[in-house]
Amino acid sequence: MKPFADYKKERAMFELFRLIKNGEVISPEELADLFEKDIKTIRNYVKELNENFLTDIRYQRSSKGYCVYHDGILGMLKYIYPISAGDINVILTMLISTDLEPTRKKIIREFLIKHLSENEARMLRSRYPFEHINTNACAEFETINIIRKAIDEGKKISFEYRSASSEVFKSYRAVPYGFACEFGKYYLIGLNELKDQVHHFRIDRMRMVRMLYEDGKRPAEFNLEQYLKRTWYMYSGPMTKVRVRFNNSVFKAVTERNMSEGKLVEKNDKYFEYEFLSNGTEGILIWLLGFGDNMEVLEPLELREQIREISQNMVKIYE
Repeated sequence: MKPFADYKKERAMFELFRLIKNGEVISPEELADLFEKDIKTIRNYVKELNENFLTDIRYQRSSKGYCVYHDGILGMLKYIYPISAGDINVILTMLISTDLEPTRKKIIREFLIKHLSENEARMLRSRYPFEHINTNACAEFETINIIRKAIDEGKKISFEYRSASSEVFKSYRAVPYGFACEFGKYYLIGLNELKDQVHHFRIDRMRMVRMLYEDGKRPAEFNLEQYLKRTWYMYSGPMTKVRVRFNNSVFKAVTERNMSEGKLVEKNDKYFEYEFLSNGTEGILIWLLGFGDNMEVLEPLELREQIREISQNMVKIYE
């Protein structure tokens, strides 16, 4: 059996886009062979991507294959597959501003959420009913659109932002690097010009976003995918090595965590030690506390002392 032959239509279409986009396989004949479909079906997949996801995929006679001229809505995805609830959230937000009829939008929504768990699908159905326009989602879309344009043109942006701990909006200037999604919320990843460090800004807390006519390109060495592997609960900070000793009872929970950057450094019949790379320690602290007495932070010393203090305070509360 060919590698993509058992894929359902939904996944096959996204995999088809990825293969063409990356230049891995472009000819209709090769694609038909990989997916074990006829060429007409491959053409229909391309047509549906162009119509429903606003891509611009064309057949080139010179190369005898397909070429992606525009990513359309799929350009917002961090990864083409596996597709996450966050990715689908981005697509549905963008669908709000299109001229497609509500019924058509619902069809696309259902097409996409087949990939998700029942809880995730229920959440997205409630957030995007498409019978009525969601004003907040529209505002988020406009913000995302401005930022995307700034990224494409290599320009800085200015905006006002309200942090989680304040009701006051403050003015910021930033070089936008890209987007991320966590628990259904969008974030801008960019260089905070004031502090000269990478910062995360939640999109729904931004207002008065403007693209400036000042050059602001993401450094070539900055890899957004690798950066997000070191990001815990969307907290930012300097890259830090965190070494932890865990009970073997939580081995799978630790080593199977998706998208984390780390490695196993020692293991015996009682415990194992694991090293993580983390952007700051605030986010990984929250995650580690969930393991209770099944973990011990070995380094950095500052994080170890912070957890020791939290543990002592918890004992006082429950005495």
